[in-house]
Amino acid sequence: MLFLKMVKLKERKLKYYLNSKLKNYEKANHLGIKVRRLQQLKSEYKKTGEIPKLIKTRRPKTELTEEYKQLIDKALKEQIDTEIEQLKTNPYVGKPLGYKFFREKRVKGGHRFYFLMTAVPKKTTCFST
Repeated sequence: MLFLKMVKLKERKLKYYLNSKLKNYEKANHLGIKVRRLQQLKSEYKKTGEIPKLIKTRRPKTELTEEYKQLIDKALKEQIDTEIEQLKTNPYVGKPLGYKFFREKRVKGGHRFYFLMTAVPKKTTCFST
């Protein structure tokens, strides 16, 4: 199975596989496309009798404006500042990563903070008599 593979679909290859006796999932796998897209191309081929012409120009990429980039940066900086304040009040927040002094803190947006605790208090036991 192909995952995350960008393939340029060639008309010559498409023509060969549209006329072949393979199953749809096998054809799609060889062409590097999804089964549904193959079904769409096959349907168009049956209606018109011609190999579908593939559009060479794709959807244009959309760029973020500077205003949006600044808003994203500002929100991320605010998130980082709140996490740092939380670490100052409670250094034990987050998931320990194998050692008492090494931790991971996950935040919104898929970001992670990895940090070292500088002073790890020793475990103390209190006895009362």
